[in-house]
Amino acid sequence: MKTQAELVHADARETEHESELVQLALRAAEHHPILKAVYMGPQEWLEEARRDPGRPADLIAAAHDLAARAGTAGHSYVAGQSLSIAVQLEVREGRLLPYDEMIAALLGVKLEIPESDDLMRLREEVTELAGGSVESWESRRLVTGEAKWDVAIDTTLPGEVTHSGGRFQFRSKKTSS
Repeated sequence: MKTQAELVHADARETEHESELVQLALRAAEHHPILKAVYMGPQEWLEEARRDPGRPADLIAAAHDLAARAGTAGHSYVAGQSLSIAVQLEVREGRLLPYDEMIAALLGVKLEIPESDDLMRLREEVTELAGGSVESWESRRLVTGEAKWDVAIDTTLPGEVTHSGGRFQFRSKKTSS
């Protein structure tokens, strides 16, 4: 069993990459705002990112470095998110990638193109499931107007996000159905 001190040190080691990722994303978002939709962490991190956003080239290098270090440490989520930040900044800075290559780079995967016969069988199956017309099936299920907000609210998971001691935690609130 670990002592309290060992747990604190393990916790600090485990959150080092996560904290670095958040701080990197905040700085990168000053150049590419899509990288920050909602931020609920320490105010000083946000203020620091606004004061000193850094140069995109340096942030790209830092993101690749963090991705490599996090990957080596077994933090695949941080590695993937860091690589995504690097790719998004690279594209913003002018790197040209065909759409499929950009998606593969953002997701950190190698896309395998299916054989044309497999695609044809899939197309036929989807068309059959849609009752003969995919476009008609989609149109019948389209949510428009004020109903969109009802759907969005109904699909939002109730809960709360808190930040304490350098860690983010999500607590789901149970709801009765």
